[in-house]
Amino acid sequence: MHKQHKLFGLKDAYQFLAMSDGHFCRLVKEYDIPFSKVSKGRIFFEEDLNILKKAQSTKEEPKFSSLSEQCHVLGFRAAGKFVGVSHSRFFVLIKNYDIPFQKTSCGKVFFEEDLRGFMESEERVGKMKHART
Repeated sequence: MHKQHKLFGLKDAYQFLAMSDGHFCRLVKEYDIPFSKVSKGRIFFEEDLNILKKAQSTKEEPKFSSLSEQCHVLGFRAAGKFVGVSHSRFFVLIKNYDIPFQKTSCGKVFFEEDLRGFMESEERVGKMKHART
């Protein structure tokens, strides 16, 4: 499985940085802070928020990682479609197969690489019922 990165929704991110939501949104635009769009929310990587926090304390221009481009993040519905099952069936699969996810202020978030690992796992291949083709 893939190394888990800590993810933050918008609300989690500005609380982590101890600033107002308006100020954080201005910084996102000003510094072009990378994020992934998930459902209706935005997901930020902890590494990028730490870079911003350090840059603010040193008054330097932040240089962000490219994690949001490398790691494809999916919301709950998109992850269910990716696996090829209905919304309700995906709940069951998460529980029965311990599919890794992170809970953020945007809801449950999944890494595409983890879902690929689940779909290719030996215990699961050919045994999943109700899969869409």
